[in-house]
Amino acid sequence: MGSPNDCTKVPDGYGAANFKPACDKPDICYGSSTDRISCDKKLRSNLKAACKAGYPTLTLPTVADEYNKCIAMSTVYYDGVRKFGKKHYGLFINRAVGAYSFRQRGAVIG
Repeated sequence: MGSPNDCTKVPDGYGAANFKPACDKPDICYGSSTDRISCDKKLRSNLKAACKAGYPTLTLPTVADEYNKCIAMSTVYYDGVRKFGKKHYGLFINRAVGAYSFRQRGAVIG
């Protein structure tokens, strides 16, 4: 299983939005049997939810503007994961398969 490591090489949030929990989930998802696109789409959804939580009152124009910037930033994060995440997905899958194979041979993993 993958281990969470925050938002790798980017800030853990934008303005009032906390992206850290959203960034941790794909690391765990990548170590599961879930396909990569599903993990990445869930990231995008979680990042947008973080923006909504960070900017819950959109009645003020300045808040709405910051919310829109947050949504744009969430898209940048998602695009980065789609572009650069493949090697990390493969790494987690290879670790999971290796650990499974190791267990099948009767070894104890501690």
